[in-house]
Amino acid sequence: MITDEIDILFIDIEKHQYLEAARTLIPRLNSNALIIADNSLWYGKVAEKGRDKNTREIQKFNNYLFRHPDFITVIVPLRDGVLLAYKST
Repeated sequence: MITDEIDILFIDIEKHQYLEAARTLIPRLNSNALIIADNSLWYGKVAEKGRDKNTREIQKFNNYLFRHPDFITVIVPLRDGVLLAYKST
């Protein structure tokens, strides 16, 4: 049986597309789904004021998921950072 529902979403695309991908696919996520996004610390640049487009876009993506009411979100500081967002609804 083919379904449109997603259990795990792994994001590792062009940085300016992270937020668009999340917004597009979140409605298709099952309850208890997991989003995994690579490069969420972006060489530590996300802790600074975003000077380049990629840094600003990763900051927007991270903020979006940390503020989203349906997700419990953390960043694991491995290498360049891995964001994990658990859909709790």
